[in-house]
Amino acid sequence: QKILPTGTYPPPKCSSTLIDDENGNLILFGGRSMVYIDDLHIREQLHSDLHTYSLERNTWTKHVQLDEPGPISDHSASIVHFENQKRMIVFGGLTSINDQISQRSNQLWQWADTWTQIHAQGTQPEPRKG
Repeated sequence: QKILPTGTYPPPKCSSTLIDDENGNLILFGGRSMVYIDDLHIREQLHSDLHTYSLERNTWTKHVQLDEPGPISDHSASIVHFENQKRMIVFGGLTSINDQISQRSNQLWQWADTWTQIHAQGTQPEPRKG
């Protein structure tokens, strides 16, 4: 059965993460798409948007935050339970600066209604994607 949700749809994209927040919502973050420039040229665009899909209400919601990881794709994400709160943890991926894919990342971020960068102690994993 095709689902026809209401709300603010995410753009078509790949290499994003879609995870279950265990509260009846799916969280869609980041990703990349191809942008048509002209008949001979296309470019890759990375996304920084975060959308949630409510199964109960059958609606998409776009979350807008100023302090966010920025455009990223090919990252990993998981839900963790910490201090009686569920948080999405995002690690690594490809990042973008000024619409140019720049490098692999080893940054660690958490989403719990707002974005916070995590500065972990110890030896960090190598920057990676995929």
